[in-house]
Amino acid sequence: MLNILVAPDTQNLESEQITKRVVKYLKSVKAEYSVYFSIDYDNLVANAIELKNMNETEFVIIGDDITINYFVNAIKDLSKIKLGIIPAGRLNDFAKFLNLSFNPIQAIKDIISANVEPVDYLIVNDMIALNYIILGASADIYEIYDQYKFKNYFTKNYVRIKYGNKFEGISLNIDMKSGKPKNENIYELSIFNGGYQDGEPLSPLSNVHDGLFNLNYSLYTNEQNKSRYLTLFHNGKHIYEDRTKQFWLKALKITNSNNKIKSCIDGRILTLDEINVQVVEAGLKIFVTKKSIISSQNKPIKEEKKDRVNE
Repeated sequence: MLNILVAPDTQNLESEQITKRVVKYLKSVKAEYSVYFSIDYDNLVANAIELKNMNETEFVIIGDDITINYFVNAIKDLSKIKLGIIPAGRLNDFAKFLNLSFNPIQAIKDIISANVEPVDYLIVNDMIALNYIILGASADIYEIYDQYKFKNYFTKNYVRIKYGNKFEGISLNIDMKSGKPKNENIYELSIFNGGYQDGEPLSPLSNVHDGLFNLNYSLYTNEQNKSRYLTLFHNGKHIYEDRTKQFWLKALKITNSNNKIKSCIDGRILTLDEINVQVVEAGLKIFVTKKSIISSQNKPIKEEKKDRVNE
């Protein structure tokens, strides 16, 4: 049976309306399902835990990346479930990267067709991330941007231009588990399993089938063109810049002297004492179309990526 968990309408204005359309379709095809609305994320987590304790294994999230993040961290042992995603709201980077349908009816049709694909995910300290961890300038900028009432291309660019050159870097110890740890003054750092952040292709060479995550970082400089680098970063073109250092890894540890590292993880702003990342290969089964993930991983990207592993 499909257990449909709906993002709180206080956080996601589209979720309940989309749920009504999905339920109407499921009734028309006499599918077996249950729907669970949530007043907040704590309630959604409680519902997920209760269902898992009842040995339910098939779930559908109607919501965005933040909703999915709360859900997967409630379940923990993801190998025992199958997950369907019906995008709702603003932040749907994981669904976009997997080429899932943004049409609710097509999305539920794809889910009940029961075609499942295993994908990688990340463990960050004691939590799970499906998509990314971002540190440095973009994490600061995203936190500021998230406070804006109106979020669109223009406000995003305004915040990026206004605050991009003001960020003075963060000193980090980067241990890639091979070779000597590096101490770097970082301007921008990203760790990607998927490839998008806030709809932008920040990691165009990523995929979720290789058992590796993509680490990119650039060093802080005194140049006054840091906002230009951010523009390249958010268009995915930073990977062609000489100042970008790029690696594909299975594990990573990041620390600093303050034991305070501001991070944007799947759309959630968190301050962590340190960051330990490892990849879980093929650890989560996603309901997909037959074309979805396959079409997002093309051969030219794989070939280029192979040449640059552990650069």
